[in-house]
Amino acid sequence: MTQTSSSEDHQRRALKLETLGALAEGVAHEFNNVLAMILPAAEMISASSDIKTKTAVYAARIVEAANRGANIVKQLSVFTRSDTGEPKPVSLQRIVLEVGALLTHTIRKDIAIRTDITTAHTMVLGEIGMLHQAVLNLAVNAVDAMADGGTLTLEVADAARDDVARLTGLPGTGDEGDPYVVLRVRDTGVGNVEQTREHMFDPLFTAKGLGLSAGLGLSIVGGIVKTHAGYLDVSSTPDAGTTISVYLPVLKQEESADVEDAAAAASSGSGTILVIDDEETIRDMLTEILSINGYSVLTAVDGKDGLRQLRAHHDTISLVISDLGMPRMNGEQFFAAAKKFDPSVKIMITTGYVHTHTRSKLLSLGVVDLVGKPFSIDTLLPAVRRAINMPRPD
Repeated sequence: MTQTSSSEDHQRRALKLETLGALAEGVAHEFNNVLAMILPAAEMISASSDIKTKTAVYAARIVEAANRGANIVKQLSVFTRSDTGEPKPVSLQRIVLEVGALLTHTIRKDIAIRTDITTAHTMVLGEIGMLHQAVLNLAVNAVDAMADGGTLTLEVADAARDDVARLTGLPGTGDEGDPYVVLRVRDTGVGNVEQTREHMFDPLFTAKGLGLSAGLGLSIVGGIVKTHAGYLDVSSTPDAGTTISVYLPVLKQEESADVEDAAAAASSGSGTILVIDDEETIRDMLTEILSINGYSVLTAVDGKDGLRQLRAHHDTISLVISDLGMPRMNGEQFFAAAKKFDPSVKIMITTGYVHTHTRSKLLSLGVVDLVGKPFSIDTLLPAVRRAINMPRPD
């Protein structure tokens, strides 16, 4: 292939990826807005004391389905490298054991499953659904590589200092640097994937017949690992199998305690909250949830309406919860105008989709929190309470 044709092929590939990413962004945003209407409503039905048992069962099924839909959107968000929510302490041991138990009942009987946990340091900071999906995708990929049967091994171990240094260019574990834990997925399949290493986590890459699955599975894994500040390593031997290793920073014990304490904040409270969202159903749902839990609620249909409400009631408003994408005046524009009017106002942003750089920008400017749609009641209320309890900005 000539240098010119290689360059043109690279440009076409980049354009396809950009188009696919833009499509995923749009789907994620719209689907999350729909789920934001479904999930809290179903949770409220399920928790109501005056409904029939059968109705509660149906509501619980809706909650389960909505959460499954939300996890699918998270995969799209990972593929497009968008933000995926607040990280929490996650046990890799728990994930490995759960995936192992799931596969025991679903994969072919000619494949044996081994789990091997050789470290006590299995806690990382991340999103459990995403990490669970990453391990499951790697395991399914490994199963596909063993057409004639074999052994699938899921392992969690301390990362060797030399391996971390090789991947990161930084000191590895112990006194010389931050510790890492490694999660390995090993198969005894066809191996020989060294020639595919450069592109195997590319969403447009497929290698059926080389021991790798088609589709977005490995691409999603790559995005998840990157989102969690981790590193991937691949080793393979022809006819002897492949090992994919995921290196993640270990969550220190004191960091884990801090995050858990913050998550345990009380959910109910008092004060007046201004809710701004162009979706009437979401406004109504937030109003009901907040009112039931002790808050007074004002509503606005967009940023301009929200600014009018803020000017009229700024002395009594404890917190503003604003959507990000709205007509006439969006969430970013409202935030800028609101801060100009009252620098002490506390504003929380809700959105079905946000880039990591946009999230960082808003937080650096003074947004007190960003809550991703769809949100559960158990996620929303503690976030509201924490925001209200924060000192007012200068």
